[in-house]
Amino acid sequence: AMDPKDVVEAIETQTATIIWLHGLGDTGKGWFPMAQQCLMPWCKFIFPTAKTRPVTLNFGMPMPAWFDIKSLDSEEGASFDVAGFEDSFSIVKGLVDAEVAKGIPSNRIVVGGFSQGGALSLFSALQMDKQLGGCFALSCWIPLRSRFPAAIHESNKKLPIFMGHGRQDPLVKYKFGELTNQLLTEYGLPVDFRTYDMQHESCPQEMKDLIQFLHTRLPRAGASPAAPAASAAPSGALPPIPAFLDALSVRELKALMAAHGVDPTGCVEKSDLIAKLQQPR
Repeated sequence: AMDPKDVVEAIETQTATIIWLHGLGDTGKGWFPMAQQCLMPWCKFIFPTAKTRPVTLNFGMPMPAWFDIKSLDSEEGASFDVAGFEDSFSIVKGLVDAEVAKGIPSNRIVVGGFSQGGALSLFSALQMDKQLGGCFALSCWIPLRSRFPAAIHESNKKLPIFMGHGRQDPLVKYKFGELTNQLLTEYGLPVDFRTYDMQHESCPQEMKDLIQFLHTRLPRAGASPAAPAASAAPSGALPPIPAFLDALSVRELKALMAAHGVDPTGCVEKSDLIAKLQQPR
């Protein structure tokens, strides 16, 4: 069952859903600011948190993880936990099925994620038995690749995929992003693969590109999907800076700063980040 704390409901009548899967050791909350930054009030956002399990890569420490990882240097090390993948895939499929049962057409649902969550989103979206609106996969890899392309479900053989990867990524090496793009393209999937000058993280330009992809895939109902949604914010519109900044986590504050182009350099304490965000610009 979905924890209501993991959901940001649509502000208007809901006509679309985005399921956003976090990376290793994070929680759904880590990506909450994106619900505001996407400027898609017709969209419900679901940020599920993975079950806590021991992670071999981190010396067996228990943490939120969609599956166990031994190492990120090889296919075997990153994709050995087949049971974890199957278990987490059933969670994602359950979320999609529940949205469809509420009347949201499956092609108005996008599944995506970062790092481990990106790997799970590719694994899940390609095998989903209903046509999805798209998939986004950030700083990640395609897991259990011996299964593909055979495991791609008929309804998602032409699934539009947005991929973003940092060229200096020290964790999920850039070459794995390139290889994934190459494989997906060979399978006949339309991939928009973008690369950025960054490490294992996201950056304002990547988020801008991703938001454009989401607006194109899930326009306001009635707008033509070919053009960006009529309601897409005018360029330069930014998420408002909320009044209650101290309620945000350091990560949320940094995401907000990135969106507004505010440089966090020199900020040591959380209070420094808040002070900098509150400065008139």
